[in-house]
Amino acid sequence: MIWHNIFSPLGVSSLRRIVTVGLWAMLLSVVVAQTAAGETADTVYVNARVYTVDEKRSWAEALAVSSGRIVAVGDRDAMTPYINAQTRIIDLGGRMAMPGIHDAHTHLLMAGLKWTHECRLPPNVGPQAIVQALQQCAKDRPGDGWLVAGDFNPNVFGEAPLNRAFLDAAFPDRPVFLYEFSIHHALVNGKALALAGIGRDTPNPVNGEIRRNPVGGEATGELVEMATALVTRAIPPYADSVHHEALEFAIKRCHEFGITSLQEASGTRRLLELYRDFDRREALNLWVMTHIVWGSEKWGDASPAELDRLISERAQFATEHIDTDAAKVWLDGAPLPPYFSEAAINPTTDRVEQKNLLVSTEDLAKVLKQ
Repeated sequence: MIWHNIFSPLGVSSLRRIVTVGLWAMLLSVVVAQTAAGETADTVYVNARVYTVDEKRSWAEALAVSSGRIVAVGDRDAMTPYINAQTRIIDLGGRMAMPGIHDAHTHLLMAGLKWTHECRLPPNVGPQAIVQALQQCAKDRPGDGWLVAGDFNPNVFGEAPLNRAFLDAAFPDRPVFLYEFSIHHALVNGKALALAGIGRDTPNPVNGEIRRNPVGGEATGELVEMATALVTRAIPPYADSVHHEALEFAIKRCHEFGITSLQEASGTRRLLELYRDFDRREALNLWVMTHIVWGSEKWGDASPAELDRLISERAQFATEHIDTDAAKVWLDGAPLPPYFSEAAINPTTDRVEQKNLLVSTEDLAKVLKQ
């Protein structure tokens, strides 16, 4: 297993393949090799502007691919030894080809849901613009269902603490959940709090905080870290068709931008099932390293015990293009203002600041030894 914190370097096992998918056969890594005598290519690309990522010869006009690996890069004449009657020759018409892009941290399904099913907010705007965007979204989604929207930037609200009053005024009877721009925190209205059963006496969850007014203790609607899970539990799950549409959208967007491999930063059981289904139907066309969530209901969408079971069963979700041998440890939150949750190194003691850790050093060490 590779244990992967949200800010950790790329796990080495996710580098072991050569990627040959994407528009015009973009690849993760260019391999220039001499083939054995008599070996020919499955496909030869000609009349191209091939960017090789090689300082000594950055550009070429043709390349040959055999069994998913680049076996030759050079000019058109250099491709002749690799061509036989079965070789496909593709003329790129002067278009550029380059190694595929690896996305080292993404939430593919979550991103797809945001753009296909949830409400989008203009970037860096205050309460008035947020309400206007939500009102337009509500027109497109009539009824009394949840309005889930993002992302808002708390830093543009001024120095006063965040408060749900503007959401309550605009949506007194319809629940609203707003993702903060790190996706780790949220702002919700009174209806959402009521549906989640959050009141004056609701205790803060472990690793989370329900922000409250100093007078009276009423929840302001601002939820920090694990407290967001108290509300997301109350949001009805999306239908399978919504998940499929969202993942199809996100995969297509990856292809459009030349992303051919990625690290899924929050592998849940539902997401692993989707990835496996898409790959079996040859609808994925991406190399995916899934980081299965450990210990966090917020990101794993399941209890810690269920997440442990998912990790133990991970092999059943692995396919030719999906690697399940990595885990996500939600260790110190999102170190962005105004929350500053980073577990930094104390310059005096040269040790990690324990107060910001969401998993104790002892618990992490124990599970890593297993």
